[in-house]
Amino acid sequence: MTFNLPPLDETATPLFANIADCKRWLGDQTLTNPGLLQRQLCEQLDKLNRKKIPLRDRFDVLEGLHVQIAYVQEEVSKRFTAKSFPYLAAEAEAFAANMMLWQAVTVGYLRCLEDAAASGASPNTLATLVERALVTLHACQLDRVRGFSQPDAEHWSRLHRLLTFAEQNKIATTAIGDKVNYGEQAVTPLAVYAESMLLHAASAHEFSARPLNWVVR
Repeated sequence: MTFNLPPLDETATPLFANIADCKRWLGDQTLTNPGLLQRQLCEQLDKLNRKKIPLRDRFDVLEGLHVQIAYVQEEVSKRFTAKSFPYLAAEAEAFAANMMLWQAVTVGYLRCLEDAAASGASPNTLATLVERALVTLHACQLDRVRGFSQPDAEHWSRLHRLLTFAEQNKIATTAIGDKVNYGEQAVTPLAVYAESMLLHAASAHEFSARPLNWVVR
């Protein structure tokens, strides 16, 4: 199964293509300007997504950037959360920027998954990659709720295709660890998929920030 990802490009030149270079790059960045860091992360991940690199390197980079990505997405989301329509220009730009970074992260994990499936990776590896992609899609969906926007067709297509892939490979209920998102509690791809479906069913666009946090929990 493929996920209609952007084609690889031999001319793509990200500033890092492994975790060591990624850490050095991060060390040169500043957290005082979340918007700027968000744009830099998106630019580098877009390039990385188009560059052919080993699966382990791509996965390690994505995992290593998680804290910084979560930080900038949360900070920038404050600029559009619960704002009335039509958005002011700065609010619209902030929303679009969040969507672009979530898209880049999703593509990164999907690229990992395609490579893992093609190389005959273990069921646990496949389950981990499916879960990470689903978690990213859920985070994107939550930001859409905060911005009073509906997920697009590509979001639902990827969500459902990931579950289909998990079911076909008999890993939908494989318990894996994800300490960053779920602490010590094990989680399955099916459970993360269900979170997105329940968030949609809850019509959460109608909730203010505090009730929305209760729904997500």
